Amino acid sequence: MLNRPFSVVQFIEGGGFDRIPEAFVYVAETDHVLMRPMPNLATEDKAAAFGFGYMHASYGHQSLLDQFAPGLKYSELQPVGPSPLVIRKDDLRKIAEPWLNMSLRLKLDPVADQRFGWVLEMWGYAIAAAQHGVRHEVVSTFQVEGGAGISAKHAQARGTYIFHYTYGLEYTLGGRPQGVNQIGEWSLDKRHYGGAYPPRQLTPPPAGASDGAVWLLEAFNEASAGIPAWPSTKSIGTIGWRRVAGDGLTEPLAQQVSGTSWTWAGIKGMTFAARGELVTPWGKGVWGALPKGVDYNDQGFCKEGCLFADFGSALHNLKFDTSASPWTFDSYRVGDAAHVPGVKQ
Repeated sequence: MLNRPFSVVQFIEGGGFDRIPEAFVYVAETDHVLMRPMPNLATEDKAAAFGFGYMHASYGHQSLLDQFAPGLKYSELQPVGPSPLVIRKDDLRKIAEPWLNMSLRLKLDPVADQRFGWVLEMWGYAIAAAQHGVRHEVVSTFQVEGGAGISAKHAQARGTYIFHYTYGLEYTLGGRPQGVNQIGEWSLDKRHYGGAYPPRQLTPPPAGASDGAVWLLEAFNEASAGIPAWPSTKSIGTIGWRRVAGDGLTEPLAQQVSGTSWTWAGIKGMTFAARGELVTPWGKGVWGALPKGVDYNDQGFCKEGCLFADFGSALHNLKFDTSASPWTFDSYRVGDAAHVPGVKQ
């Protein structure tokens, strides 16, 4: 969470601003997609930022402000973060290092670290800006963010500039939202592609999905189609990410494997326990029979007769050889095609 202020400081110290002739800069995240052309929303007197509902300071923050920013009142803090942001270069230069230093101080304090959590560097920015007199025009139409129910049409009608796809868009194949904290049968989530590019063209959402899901999918496909050098990938598209503990345990292979223990890359302790619970040295996971009819972009590795074993935030397709003595499997990690061997104990 501290990489953002550190990267801004590095950019400025490395002469980045010297290569930008404009007086203002736009700071965005990699999951910000412009919905329409954006003018300069800032002025000489005020930067422009989005108002976050979870960034409103209250009297309960005053004791921490007294400790880390003596003399600053909670009412002087604005409910903003450093992105999206339009700001004068001189103002960003003025607060970049104080923003980094404040964030580091908050992170190193156990009480502040727990209080501010994953938005700690946003609070570092808000505090540093208030300390150095940088004020913001809080622009409610700067961006829209939301999950499966998000409406691009409504956002565009309001004059919104940015689609922030911070949340996964998750649906059943019947077009219903999958549910809270559930990966969908149709899933468009940036977290799927941390280690590999998505395929050049993704399967559209099912009928009944929100127009926001349709808009973002089309934006993805338009962007990738316009990049001739889009790389080949081992990752899958929008279908196949949802695998539920215990799916397909009546399949013959699943019945054979249920209750057995294995080594993973020579390390003991992987057990295919009852009801689809997977026990590993790296924590619990889920297992079951691989859903049929899904293209895992694996060049036919699991055309038939595979199980899935998902743990450690990774999905693995397992092809078994029960004719060997002892039994073995070859694991194919979905997304980057890494292979790991397994041997029955």
